[in-house]
Amino acid sequence: MGSFLDRLAALHSSASYSHAVDGSPPGRNICLFAVDESHCVSEWGHDFRPEYRKLGEGLRTHPVLGSIPLLALTATAVPRVQDDIVRNLKMRDERRVKQSFDRENLVISVKRKPPQGGYRVAFKPLIDEFTGGRGKG
Repeated sequence: MGSFLDRLAALHSSASYSHAVDGSPPGRNICLFAVDESHCVSEWGHDFRPEYRKLGEGLRTHPVLGSIPLLALTATAVPRVQDDIVRNLKMRDERRVKQSFDRENLVISVKRKPPQGGYRVAFKPLIDEFTGGRGKG
């Protein structure tokens, strides 16, 4: 499939990318560039990918993307990795928001798989809750 940079180059040359980015005034179609799992751009991150280190330079020198806000998201970066992310992505005037991983809306539970029906039966109440009873299960 090629490296990340090969795929990024292929995306850049696609018609949909050109229409969305290159053919528009800054901020018209793209108002934010987000990098999820941004710890991957840091050599100190647990999932370091060398080609990601070039992402910041590519974004900041792009005629359109260089002028829009950049959001870097990670749930695992210690302060040293955060500093490396900011440096590698060439972020300016960054603001850091840190929240606890202990959130009220996240629940961890352990349930036994029923002997009859297996996972389908075990997950049906959860699927029904989120699909209003229209889920397949």
